[in-house]
Amino acid sequence: MRSLLVLVIAVILTAWFGGLGVRLWREITEARARCRAAWTKEQRLLTAIERMLDEEKALTGQIYDLTEAGTKLQGQMESLRSDALKRKTSGSKRLLVINTRRQPADRDWIVTLVCLTPARPDSHPAVTQEWTRGRDYLVWARTEAEARERALRRFHTRPDMVVKASAAAPPELLTGEGSAPEFLPPLPVSSKVSR
Repeated sequence: MRSLLVLVIAVILTAWFGGLGVRLWREITEARARCRAAWTKEQRLLTAIERMLDEEKALTGQIYDLTEAGTKLQGQMESLRSDALKRKTSGSKRLLVINTRRQPADRDWIVTLVCLTPARPDSHPAVTQEWTRGRDYLVWARTEAEARERALRRFHTRPDMVVKASAAAPPELLTGEGSAPEFLPPLPVSSKVSR
């Protein structure tokens, strides 16, 4: 009987310690898995931070390059503005071409248009002065009256535009002899509305 009691106690203790061992082993395994997951997450975060730092360096370099390019462009824009202002105030010979359509019977006419009121109140004084002095346009038409009409038709939305003068263009104008004026590209063609 005593041996049976010892045997039962041994089985109970073994079962209890065995269950404890299994529980303990399971907890150790779970703790290891949690540590491994935390380490993996930490490595991912470190990799992401390194990538973000590299991107930040690249973006900082791009910002520096763009700022430098913007400064250069502003300098070029200022020099172009001053050159344009010098040309406008110097009264250089300049012809604006109203359109590029030309018939075989058309002749070259120079029409000077004057704006009675400035385009905008905040316009630069040189631009306002140029408009009050008049701008020369190269117009192709059969007659002088038709040339005047075509020039005014181009500015049909501006009732304050008037023709100051018109004359046949000198023959050396388009042949390149003498001091030829500076030609600017044609103005965009607007819808045809006559006055």
